[in-house]
Amino acid sequence: MPAALKQLVSVYLLLAGLAVAVQFIIFPFYEDHDPDTVVWRTLDWFMAAGLLLALAGTFLRKRQFDASAGDDVHWREYVEVNGLFYAVLALTLAFVPNWFAVEWGSSDTLVNWTIWHIIDTALPILFVVLGLRFWREARA
Repeated sequence: MPAALKQLVSVYLLLAGLAVAVQFIIFPFYEDHDPDTVVWRTLDWFMAAGLLLALAGTFLRKRQFDASAGDDVHWREYVEVNGLFYAVLALTLAFVPNWFAVEWGSSDTLVNWTIWHIIDTALPILFVVLGLRFWREARA
């Protein structure tokens, strides 16, 4: 991936992660004034795009690592590369059905709000970590 594209993805992930974190923190203070969760529904689209970018970036990094790693695999880098990829994959698998249930579901009973709290807690952390990592890789 070209360095400029990697920096652009990095900035997107950082901004999306920070936006979700801020929204998660301040939402309880105004949730009575937003019963249709308009802000969350808007952020969901940015979260979905960020998950696609994160999934593509971590997959490319994993594929590059798997191709370059021979018999001399450093365990820390192996855990780091695979851990980030599978964490993004797991978060995506949790996000997609819940997002579909919120956005296009016919009943509010399909939405699992506990899963949303886990997603809204883990996603900003993962996006910021990946954003900083992609930024460092692009600068190197």
